[in-house]
Amino acid sequence: MVFFAAGFGLGLGAVAGLSVGPYVFAPLTKPKSFKPVLDEEADNNDEVLPPEHGTPVTAEMRSLLEFTEPWTFWPDYERVTMINRILAVMWPHVTKAVLREVLKQVGPILEKQVFSKFAFIEDIVLGTQSLKKPEEAWAAWVKDKDFDIGKIPPRMGGVKSYNTSDDEVVIETPLVWGSDCQFDVGVFLRFGPIRLYVPVQVANLHFKIEPRITIKPLVEEMPCVGGATLTLLKAPHVDMSLKIIKGVDLMALPGIKDGLRFAIQHVLGGMLIYPNGMSFPIMPNFGISPPAQGALNIKLLRGENIPGDETYVRFEIRKGRPMQSTTVSRVKNAGHEWGQEFNMIIDDLQTQQLQMAVFEDDFGWNDTKIGVGELAFGEMHTDMDHETGEFKEEFTMAEFVKDPMKEKMVAVKLHKPISKAMLKQSMSMARGAAGAGLAAGVGAAGKASSFLTRGKVGSSAGKGAAPAPPKEKDYGTLYLKVMFLPFFQPSFDDEDEEEVAAAKAKKANTAPRPPQRAVTHKVSDKMKGVLTVHLIRCINLMGEDPTTRVKMYVTDEEHDQVQYSKMVFSENSPRWGDKFDFVMVTAGSVLHLTVLDKESLTSSVLSKVNIFKKSDGTSQEDKGKVLGKLQIPVKDVARNGSLKDIWTLADTERGQIELALTWQTCYIAE
Repeated sequence: MVFFAAGFGLGLGAVAGLSVGPYVFAPLTKPKSFKPVLDEEADNNDEVLPPEHGTPVTAEMRSLLEFTEPWTFWPDYERVTMINRILAVMWPHVTKAVLREVLKQVGPILEKQVFSKFAFIEDIVLGTQSLKKPEEAWAAWVKDKDFDIGKIPPRMGGVKSYNTSDDEVVIETPLVWGSDCQFDVGVFLRFGPIRLYVPVQVANLHFKIEPRITIKPLVEEMPCVGGATLTLLKAPHVDMSLKIIKGVDLMALPGIKDGLRFAIQHVLGGMLIYPNGMSFPIMPNFGISPPAQGALNIKLLRGENIPGDETYVRFEIRKGRPMQSTTVSRVKNAGHEWGQEFNMIIDDLQTQQLQMAVFEDDFGWNDTKIGVGELAFGEMHTDMDHETGEFKEEFTMAEFVKDPMKEKMVAVKLHKPISKAMLKQSMSMARGAAGAGLAAGVGAAGKASSFLTRGKVGSSAGKGAAPAPPKEKDYGTLYLKVMFLPFFQPSFDDEDEEEVAAAKAKKANTAPRPPQRAVTHKVSDKMKGVLTVHLIRCINLMGEDPTTRVKMYVTDEEHDQVQYSKMVFSENSPRWGDKFDFVMVTAGSVLHLTVLDKESLTSSVLSKVNIFKKSDGTSQEDKGKVLGKLQIPVKDVARNGSLKDIWTLADTERGQIELALTWQTCYIAE
């Protein structure tokens, strides 16, 4: 009996509280309107007087700083007045578009998830727009309802960006909306002959959100953005009026607002509030290329029958990351001999190949390309499956790839390089042939067939055999020793834990996270990997309009690797933006960079024709005035995963260089 009385009293009290409470507490909890003070119109309103200079600001006004735009108290936020004015102009036209889009998106979802499963839910009305039945069916019920986003647009509270050492863009742009919106939603319930109408009104929605948007990584393929991550710096401030039957405002009851904020904190805390966040991939795998399949060790031995006296060879597998040999002179009756070694990364055996080009050094700035050659890592074959009748493509690897970790001798025959003029000419000829074929039609095909038949007969029984095609010019042959070094990905204990966490996250339907850089605390000097140097620019170099290039070389106990950038003319602050790979270098090695001012064309020619001048042993690539030097231990890059900074050049009065360095550890399969 006691429990029955207590339950009856509790229920009666709850009903009475919900019925009477909003009317009692609404005048007490109604916030004061600060719109005349915070709006831009206050600047032109003579009745709004600013505080006198030197007088302290009242506590009431200080409490408003939490809801004002951040640029008012953080000087590193940039104002975005233009964007806010554009939103203000567009806002009156957004209401109908929003309602139309909500009906388009929500209607099918409710039909599948609500109306088809719960027969007692007869219809849902947004304002005066019905989701299921014609509008006339509920006209008397919803004639005074509205679904309006209001006349006050949201505002961007400024923009703040960060400079980081990674290839990313970090932006903070708070959003503030003190709206006068009104969203009336009506639910019609049907229980036999009884129909129940439940109106719900959400109005005067106010919120302030402080999001951080991280756009990463930035890649070199369109759309150049791998993905984006959204994070809230703190729980958003949300306030509104929530009215139900008879206009009872639930938000006016004590504790309801605190409960709403606690619910928002609890729900968003594990999803969006910093350091948590939601990531959205724009490109597959956030634009990150899959791990490299291996490395190719190349030993450039010699070249035979290559025209040109002073020549060098340029190799390329990864597009835009070539490696170049030194310039050597022709040896009489022996051709060209280099005896140099290179290591290059292979990302995909099927789509990539080793491309090589031989240049003649003209001792100027435009070297002549003599010949080109290719070394494929395999061949693609198309075979028909006799059981299904379908064609299947199979990739057959080359012999030196099938038998890794062993050197193979290969000879690459060079052919004529295709210039831009030849390429345009061949394309125009192809278009002309296609046009002639379309104009001639089927009759031309018949004539061609009879002509081919007569040609075949004439070739066998005519006056004589057809003339042999002209002999192709010999552009020489390169002799190489190549060895394929396959990579593998080892598994560690922490990686197993990460896989378990990733599986749990996938099961919980959480968004994926972009790949993060690896930080290694224990780095051995013997650990090998790939050092990628992103040469960005030099700043304020010495000299008057120098012709600049950068020599990069990595020194370790085994051997040195040297690469050169392209030349930039007449710039004291030249820019490159090129990347260079140093493959299979040890973490204990050192990266050396030398900025050179290439000697003029006249000096280069005079040094060649001056037969009395003794050679100083300097190669043609290293000649020129030194504008600065820099040394960076590779271990610093291997320990941090990547480094991006502006370094001051040594051995010069002024000058800086900006680099982005990344390290990838290589694990070679035995």
